[in-house]
Amino acid sequence: MAFERPTRWGEIPVKHLFQKHAKKSSKLAVLFPGREYPQSAPLMWYAAKSAFSAGYDVLGIEYGYQANRTDLRMDDLDVLVSEAIDAMDQVMPDSYREVTFIGKSLGTMVQASVAQKISFSVGSHVFLTPLKPVIPFIQETQRSLVIVGDCDPLFEATDIPHIANRSNVDVSVIAGANHALETEDVSESIRILGQTATLCEDFLRNAKDGNGG
Repeated sequence: MAFERPTRWGEIPVKHLFQKHAKKSSKLAVLFPGREYPQSAPLMWYAAKSAFSAGYDVLGIEYGYQANRTDLRMDDLDVLVSEAIDAMDQVMPDSYREVTFIGKSLGTMVQASVAQKISFSVGSHVFLTPLKPVIPFIQETQRSLVIVGDCDPLFEATDIPHIANRSNVDVSVIAGANHALETEDVSESIRILGQTATLCEDFLRNAKDGNGG
């Protein structure tokens, strides 16, 4: 299902995807897509499926500029954050005990900002091809999974040591993968997608209770 909310980007409302289990779940995963990488794109689509399979209800954020087919200016990041929090406010009355954030690229910046503004703690984070400004936040998270390609120009090999070998961060570096976690080989890209989905599901299944709203 999906629910609509107004957005400051235009007349077309955003449609946030919301999947709920038939039996009430105590766990919620919130997904923050990339700048030009919406919820329907492969990594986000299968991250959502992995979270749902791991027992989470899933909230997939749509950005207002995406719904209205307009450009994003980086000084509008605060609007993305406030509208994402508004979306969460629509589902948080269900009082989830465990909340996990999953972000891709620009979405990792949104998830970091949201996590620092909300009134409850987020126990686990998944960062798919994060951006460099998120490194300090990753270092301070309770528990995180970071998946990045070693051919990603936006998160280079020299950035990886800043988050590796930390007890709170699991890092998976995909050989030959770019910022989309793809290579020029189609079969290899599909294999990486499957690997990423499995890493996400395993990480989420092992998440601990004790956070949430």
